[in-house]
Amino acid sequence: MPAFVLWEIAMLLKVGRIALDEDYRDWAEQLIAQRGFGLADFSVEVANEAYYYPFPDPFDGVIAATAKVMDLPLITKDWEIGESQLVEVYW
Repeated sequence: MPAFVLWEIAMLLKVGRIALDEDYRDWAEQLIAQRGFGLADFSVEVANEAYYYPFPDPFDGVIAATAKVMDLPLITKDWEIGESQLVEVYW
């Protein structure tokens, strides 16, 4: 999972666009502790790929580029990312 996903979730919580049933820090630590979840670093290769993506939200570009660079599908509810067809998306 792109590390920026955790930051974006934190920002969505901060502005009240989403809610969690528990403390964010506890939730994030439990997510990462689960088997099969890891954090993908922000790399120069990801930055180079994201530079060309047309998303108004630059972090959407970083998230999509991470999936592309790592050749992994992306699970998202974000319409712009899904419709872009830049990466394989699962709704």
